[in-house]
Amino acid sequence: MNRHIVVAASPEYRPGLLAFLNSYEKHHPIKPATVHVLMYDWPESLYEELKGRDIVRVPLPHVTGVKGWDCKAYRFKYASELPGVVMLADADMFFLADCTRWFDVAAHGFIVAGANGSVVGFTGEHIAKYGFDVPKGASAFTITSVPTILRTDIDGDLWAKVYEVKAAVRECDFILQNVLLRSLKKTDRVILLSAQQVTGIHHFQLKPNTRIVQKEGIWMTEDGMPAYMCHGKWWSQGWRDNLMVAMTRFARGDANILRGAEASRALLYAAFQGYCNEASEPRPNTG
Repeated sequence: MNRHIVVAASPEYRPGLLAFLNSYEKHHPIKPATVHVLMYDWPESLYEELKGRDIVRVPLPHVTGVKGWDCKAYRFKYASELPGVVMLADADMFFLADCTRWFDVAAHGFIVAGANGSVVGFTGEHIAKYGFDVPKGASAFTITSVPTILRTDIDGDLWAKVYEVKAAVRECDFILQNVLLRSLKKTDRVILLSAQQVTGIHHFQLKPNTRIVQKEGIWMTEDGMPAYMCHGKWWSQGWRDNLMVAMTRFARGDANILRGAEASRALLYAAFQGYCNEASEPRPNTG
């Protein structure tokens, strides 16, 4: 069965995209999937920079002229039309371990996705806003937009519908995916990856018990789970500084919490820098 990874990026995401591609190759010596890079407004110099990579380069169309829409929304349509198992990712993510098993599980008809890490409730407002039925109440299966891995012949309609509705409502990807998971009755096939393992949303990769550590060269969470990915604009000094601003509020003066958060931030930033600077040698693609 064909396997693909879809990631979209505009030029300012170049450092993140390089870390994404280099970390993918480092942790997947035999690549489980073909990477499709959807490129929005990339100058010829950057487009050529990726020429030697074993990837599919796809110039993104200017559907509306609004970058946030054209760069992020179209990826759902593109991903939904690829055959086989497809992973949707962001250009500001990088890998910490081999994720081949995600594709293996999704090939059996499951939706593998990162957990949102918080409780989300659905009300009658959603029905009125979207114009279709959304089961009310809280859900234990709310996911982040990325990473999401699914079989398009079974669940590609989820992403196709996200694109269709987003064109009319302009809702954020996160809300739409979760609303449609419930509306299309797919939550019973969702397998969640904890937030601290794949995205670090809500600063879980810096917080006590769930923060990222490295033991004997293995990336893991402090509570002993494997860490697979990290998500964030690590190339931005302001973004990195804001991590500790948030953690300072969370710590409420607890120096141990702050030391742990700083140690995890330093580990992840060093990993990001290494992936950005790493020369990537072409490897055979088995996807």
